[in-house]
Amino acid sequence: MTKPILSPAQQATQLAFCHAHYEYDWESVIFTDESYFETGNLHHHQACSILC
Repeated sequence: MTKPILSPAQQATQLAFCHAHYEYDWESVIFTDESYFETGNLHHHQACSILC
């Protein structure tokens, strides 16, 4: 299973967010990476957090 490619509209939305928040103080932000995976017939959700 591969990660879906962003549509042009999603790319534009992300770029607009980046431009709008370029000078934000990101030192106090917690970035998270969430991934979904399947084992057998069960769906599991796993979230990992990194304090930057």
